[in-house]
Amino acid sequence: MRERPTWLAVRRDLRHDKSKTRAARRVNHLLIKPVAQPGTVAARIVLSILSCCAFVPASVAEPSLPATSGATPPSSSTDSGNCSTTGDTGAITLSSVAARLNGVAPLAVFFDATGTTATATTRPFHELEYRWGFGDPLGSPVSGTTWNTGSNPGVSSRNTATGPVAAHVYEIPGTYTVTLNVTDGKNTVSNSCTRIVVQDPDVVFPGTKTACVGAADPPPVPGTGGCPAGASAVVQPNFTAAISTHARTGKRVLFRKGDTFTMQVKAEILQTGPGIVGSFGSGPLPVIRTTATSDATLSFSGRTTPTFSDWRVMDLEFDGGGGSVIHGVGAFGGITQITLLRLTMRNFEAALGLDGTMANYWNNYPGGGSGTKGHLADQLAIVDATVLYGSNTHYGVYGSGNRYAFMGNYVDNGGLNLSLGHPINGSHIARFPYLGKAVISNNDLLRPGFDRLGIKLHGPTWTGSAAGAGGTPSSTGEANWSNYSAAVSGDGYSKQIVISDNKLTDFRNPWSIAVGPQNASSDERVREVILERNLHVGSPLSQVAHVIRAREVTIRNNLYIGNADSTSKYQAGVRIEVDGPEPPARNIWVYNNTQYSAAALPSGQFLMVDIKHTPNIIINGNNNNSPSSITVKNNLAFAPNAASPLLYKNTGIDAAMNVVVSSNSTNAQVKNGGRAPLAVPLSMPLTSPPFIVPPSFLVNFVPAAGSYAINGGAIVPVWSDFFRNDRPQKAIMDMGAAEAP
Repeated sequence: MRERPTWLAVRRDLRHDKSKTRAARRVNHLLIKPVAQPGTVAARIVLSILSCCAFVPASVAEPSLPATSGATPPSSSTDSGNCSTTGDTGAITLSSVAARLNGVAPLAVFFDATGTTATATTRPFHELEYRWGFGDPLGSPVSGTTWNTGSNPGVSSRNTATGPVAAHVYEIPGTYTVTLNVTDGKNTVSNSCTRIVVQDPDVVFPGTKTACVGAADPPPVPGTGGCPAGASAVVQPNFTAAISTHARTGKRVLFRKGDTFTMQVKAEILQTGPGIVGSFGSGPLPVIRTTATSDATLSFSGRTTPTFSDWRVMDLEFDGGGGSVIHGVGAFGGITQITLLRLTMRNFEAALGLDGTMANYWNNYPGGGSGTKGHLADQLAIVDATVLYGSNTHYGVYGSGNRYAFMGNYVDNGGLNLSLGHPINGSHIARFPYLGKAVISNNDLLRPGFDRLGIKLHGPTWTGSAAGAGGTPSSTGEANWSNYSAAVSGDGYSKQIVISDNKLTDFRNPWSIAVGPQNASSDERVREVILERNLHVGSPLSQVAHVIRAREVTIRNNLYIGNADSTSKYQAGVRIEVDGPEPPARNIWVYNNTQYSAAALPSGQFLMVDIKHTPNIIINGNNNNSPSSITVKNNLAFAPNAASPLLYKNTGIDAAMNVVVSSNSTNAQVKNGGRAPLAVPLSMPLTSPPFIVPPSFLVNFVPAAGSYAINGGAIVPVWSDFFRNDRPQKAIMDMGAAEAP
């Protein structure tokens, strides 16, 4: 049997990969160096999630969803007795599926409308607008009604979302009606057929099914200080011991706020839910502090628990103490319906992960015995977490799976560079080796490690392909571990993913988001991705906001803000390229984005869209490796201090590559905006024509009266703007991320 993967040395060796990609060598800039795959599974944060994806080849069976304790997996999410559907159902056939219809609060529910079709488009995932209302106007009793993080904090509502996939956490018991409106720009269909029943945890976990745990005398007093009446009262300063004793099926374990609990070995939850690990009382969160030097703090599941499900861990603070191989919350087997809510994570090498590595491993190498196969990973949610760096931080988040929600989190990797007195060993803020149906939204992702990324999204390794044609997902992608099984990773494509409303702040990293293989030697396939309403705030070293090496990707309504004091000498909003044996990038739509920089960049080094043609690179005997079928429309750029800035550049031939570019800023407009530029202080490099100069930061990007951007766009399938205002406001669409009133 192959080496059994462990949590030890999770991804330590990733930081040692300093090999440059071909793209890095071509541009001769400081670029993100992709992460090499290690030779042992021991180097990966472990957690997982089930695949329920479309486009499954005949050779790979579509896995069925698991039956789960504490919830009723629906055959349909429609309440036929109280269903209301209105609009032109002949033009749009709406599909709305909730992953679960009931469960105990806090209840994370993933919503899927990817089955929706329309007569107006063959690309409903990209060209319809999906507007969700979760029926929960009170929002979170702790976090409020709006997201406190992301590209529009304090404004973006928790009760609404856009996109063909969405997710919501219900924290208040009750029955909720979910609405979905879908439009093709002309026709709209509305549906209010989904009912979500959220159970009261005090009812689900009555009496001694709840344990209140204090770290020292006096013991908790049931019925007072936030400890529920009838609960058992426990004094146990050791977190591992408390979890081992009380975290059982149908139990709730609450740790007293203001107390500090210690641990020397990891705590494990091995019995399926429903269950909650949380806190009670008032004051600061309970602190869980480890003194170990290896392994994890808290893990779910194991080799013999493939259908482990229905746990919530919430309102706790974990302190890893800065150990060299100390990881936060992870999993060691199949996991479904797992929610991590409002956790604070400090001083970890890798803080949070819900990742399919271990589930894939056990499915391929169960080691004999019954009950060791069939591991699943589905409905995983990390919401409202705060992750703060330590002296040995690598990943803030490392996760993979299906129906995955990563929302409202604040993750600061600290940059970890010598100027902060730390070694240069920080890595990506959020790395996702595989996602099938996922939402990454309303997060603050700050300061990746040196030469790393804010979001790195790739997929399982494929083998036997010729320039991305054919091949199969590999179950032995690395020497001692399995990176793929159909039960966990579906057809082997990361797909149907929405990355929206995030704020990404660079530090010493030149790229912010990369969608595609992790390096030039890996065939890892990604398709059907939407990137919208993200705010990118550049550093002096920033070069590219979005690097795309995938297929069927829509990039719309994003704001790219370059640093005025740039030392990178190259700034691009979107870069589309092929870097290895992955299928060449196809069907990329770049609509209504806005890019601004006050930097004095060299000639031709400011670009909104940069397409890299690679005709002479032969991969597996094939040289047809250039991107193609790309549309660039309605994009607005302004770089008043750059020398010869460009809206668009293609090193190939547009006609041969099926590239369409129209209704964008001209190169002359990128330079002068059509009017005299304003004086822009370097500390606020956002206020200049053709943008309004308002008191608030983001409104700077609404085209000013008289701007060429107003009514300057073409009709494209983008039906709202950065602020979620309808498009167009007038007869013709505006250019840029924001529509003028």
